[in-house]
Amino acid sequence: MKNLTYKTILYFSVIVIGVLVFAPGFAMAKTEYTYSNFQLVSVDSFGNKVTSVRYSIYNQETDINGNSYAGKKITTGIIGESGYKEVKIKMPVDTESKYLITFRNGKNVEYQTFHYWNQKIKAGETKNIKLLFSTVDFIIKDSDGELVKDKAFDIYSVITDVAGNQVRDKRIIKGAKTGNDGKASIHLKPGNYIMLVSYNNKLPVDEYIFTVKENDYKNITYTLSNITIRVSDNGYYKKNMPFKLYYKDNVGGQTVYRYIAKSNTGEYAIKKIYLPNGDYKIVINSGTFTKEEYFSLKSGQDINFSYNLATFKFKLQDIDGNPLKNYNLKVYKYGQSAKGEKVLEKKTDSNGYIKGALNSGRYYVVIPGSEKGLEYTTSIYIDEDEGYKDNKFTYTIGATRIYLKNNTGQAITDTKFSVYNYKTNSKGELAKGKGINTYTTDHNGLSLINLPTGKYVIEVKGYKGLYSFAVVDQQLNRIFLNINGEGQANVSQVVAQFVANPLTNANYISSIYLTDTDGDGLSDFEEIYIYNTNPHLMDTDGDGYADKTEIQNNYNPLGNGQYTYQAFSYGQPRLNSVAKEQNLAQSLKLDLEARLGQGNLKISAQNWHTVVNSYIYGGYTVDEIAHTIKYGPGKVHPSIPASAWRK
Repeated sequence: MKNLTYKTILYFSVIVIGVLVFAPGFAMAKTEYTYSNFQLVSVDSFGNKVTSVRYSIYNQETDINGNSYAGKKITTGIIGESGYKEVKIKMPVDTESKYLITFRNGKNVEYQTFHYWNQKIKAGETKNIKLLFSTVDFIIKDSDGELVKDKAFDIYSVITDVAGNQVRDKRIIKGAKTGNDGKASIHLKPGNYIMLVSYNNKLPVDEYIFTVKENDYKNITYTLSNITIRVSDNGYYKKNMPFKLYYKDNVGGQTVYRYIAKSNTGEYAIKKIYLPNGDYKIVINSGTFTKEEYFSLKSGQDINFSYNLATFKFKLQDIDGNPLKNYNLKVYKYGQSAKGEKVLEKKTDSNGYIKGALNSGRYYVVIPGSEKGLEYTTSIYIDEDEGYKDNKFTYTIGATRIYLKNNTGQAITDTKFSVYNYKTNSKGELAKGKGINTYTTDHNGLSLINLPTGKYVIEVKGYKGLYSFAVVDQQLNRIFLNINGEGQANVSQVVAQFVANPLTNANYISSIYLTDTDGDGLSDFEEIYIYNTNPHLMDTDGDGYADKTEIQNNYNPLGNGQYTYQAFSYGQPRLNSVAKEQNLAQSLKLDLEARLGQGNLKISAQNWHTVVNSYIYGGYTVDEIAHTIKYGPGKVHPSIPASAWRK
């Protein structure tokens, strides 16, 4: 019974609802729609049409606090080349709605969006809306007043920091560029802005603050500074010379130079670069030298940077002056105790030259010897103050003529002998160092070989014992050795023999040291470098007495009176202060240790005074003395002043 009653009630309800729904008197009313029109016109402050304007239309809603906000987006589009766009909005008949219209101009504008709120329109109504853009013309010029084309810049909005300073906020326009007329026209809404000019979109940057008002027009001219870069070599400008630019910045209170660009002087050997204001560093680097210069730029400033390379020519020749070609030379920075960084490696050309450009300073040039493992070393000084002249150097690979004879005085002919690096054993006796080569004497007992400056040991086939000799480079060395079958006893004899024998020295020294041109009993060397008398006059002062006679009898060879000159060392009088002499000796010791390293100054107390005298009285440099200590006799002579010995 209950089930029947339930079904009866359900059946009745469906019938009733069906009658209500389908009865003609109860039909629902249909909504009618029509179209309203927004006619959008985009113009600038001069009334000129503005194209490529992107617009969007939203329902304008109101929150519970009465604030308006953008609701559902109705449509979006672009105002094209005509500067005009008619936008249809579908609305119910006899209604009125409120809309928000937003628009922005240009694809590079990231945050510059205009908002037109409260745009009321009735159904079927047409409403004209003029979108007004303020116009700013940006003109960029160089320091000469010429327009700069295709120069990029950015525009930022401005906020005020806690200190009250106007600083950059959001980037509004990215990468705007001046056209062929050097101008960029940009449309902005009212507000404060910063124009940011940079070099290749990197640091450094320069800022220009400006204000735009509603329906405004501004003309902003920004003047770039520029630097003109030239690099010359002997007065000729260098093409394609590379350089790098750095900008001075402050990071955490520390000054740093940030890398911004690399370039070169190009095919016309000149490069002009436009830069914002600031402090800069330019680094010229050709691989063999590096030059840094610092400069500052102010608005509209024009700086000319011209650098003349410190160039050099190094000639390699033999003892007869013939150029030596295809020798692979290596150039190193000059170190205190050893060769520094290698800066150049080059083969000599057909004229025996290597050429290049280096920073001002001292360098080692290493020349390969004719024997494997041997090399010649010399130092050169490059002076950038040479102006438009090359620093010129010549190095002569000397020769050593060895003459061997036996204990009867006869030449040892057609005989092989071996040459070794100089060495001694624990007893101070000669020993064989590293082997250099084996040679053969000719029918006169002679052999011509090439060896760098240093000391060597000879072993002659068929004869007992070892024999030593010393070589000074850049000259013809004549070595006479008596091969007696016993060898030389110890090192001291070898050194004494070398320093006392002027035949192993340069021809110039040999001639004036052993020659008495005027026959007065004084050598030409003594007259020129010790007594200041005339080597071509037996009687310099013309008083009837020979120069040597006057000196021996304590009379002045240069005039009247007694001769009071007493030579101490190298023909020079001794310093009148022992303390000063000791100070100079200590200074020499420190300088030598700086070059050779502490513990490497192996000089006996007996020989130390000779070294000190060469420095104080002989005029030899620390480098020359260090070279002699390290490589053996050659650069320093124990009695001939440096002024004569270097010749």
